[in-house]
Amino acid sequence: MAAAFEHKINQQMDAGPNRTDLLPWWIRYCNWLFILGIITVPMALILSLLGNDNMYLAAYGLTARNFFSPAGIVLAGVFLFNAFTAYALLTESDWAIDIAIADALIGITLCSYTMSATPGLFRYELIPLALFLGKLLGIRRKWEKMRSL
Repeated sequence: MAAAFEHKINQQMDAGPNRTDLLPWWIRYCNWLFILGIITVPMALILSLLGNDNMYLAAYGLTARNFFSPAGIVLAGVFLFNAFTAYALLTESDWAIDIAIADALIGITLCSYTMSATPGLFRYELIPLALFLGKLLGIRRKWEKMRSL
């Protein structure tokens, strides 16, 4: 058994750098938070089905107290998409960068929409979203090159 484990370690060391090495620590950390945060979607669904109005979903300036409201459905979709994106990045999928760029653009669009609906309001989520998008655009070519190796 120890020989099999040692063989697997040697294979990983011979494989070279991983794509996740291109991601800074804060993106990897947030990816794990999004994956853990996906638990909120089924909990919100169950609470809404039970008629509990104490549920509260919020992201990018959108808020919902009912899962079946338009904002609740949009937020559930956003949370699911964030978790899907995080999983794709952590598993080094070929298309992960494209999905992550789309995810960042959706977040920026939703923040911009809520800012335009409330004059004088600045959504601070835009700062990490812009940094996230910039980093993704910066590593996109390296990520795609590592696909062909």
